[in-house]
Amino acid sequence: MQNTRSVSGSDSAGRILADRGRNTVTVAIIKALPLLLAMSVIASAINCASVDSRVKKNQMAFDSWPADVRGKVRAGKIEIGFTNQMVHVALGDPDRIITQTTDRGVSEGWVYEDSSPGFSLGLGLGAMHGINAFGGGVSVGDGWRDRELLRVIIEGGKVTAIETRK
Repeated sequence: MQNTRSVSGSDSAGRILADRGRNTVTVAIIKALPLLLAMSVIASAINCASVDSRVKKNQMAFDSWPADVRGKVRAGKIEIGFTNQMVHVALGDPDRIITQTTDRGVSEGWVYEDSSPGFSLGLGLGAMHGINAFGGGVSVGDGWRDRELLRVIIEGGKVTAIETRK
């Protein structure tokens, strides 16, 4: 969009464009923050409610597990030796399932990814033919970053390895 306001001197025009760009970025950030906060709160509430709903759906099996296992599952934690069902109740459906075939047989990897919203801010400054310009943008999404947080390796119906991202 071109500025149609008449201003003498390229420095003044550059300042007007720069001020407009800063104002746009500031307004975008201010508008985005409440949305990001609300999304984080909702994601946390959904996760807690999901563990409880998965426990209720699997109540008979859950009640048959030892007390220490029930406590870990309710807290969304798993450990070596847990069954598929224990992992599912604790963590829910994996985001991806991978299969590995070795000389020992076939194993599954249940991959859990970060589902929190991402936030990025881009700023730019440019000059051409004596005119300066400033621009910016705000993005909410996952972008390019690696989102894998946890990989649970299951062989013969039991957890044999847990890989976490640091």
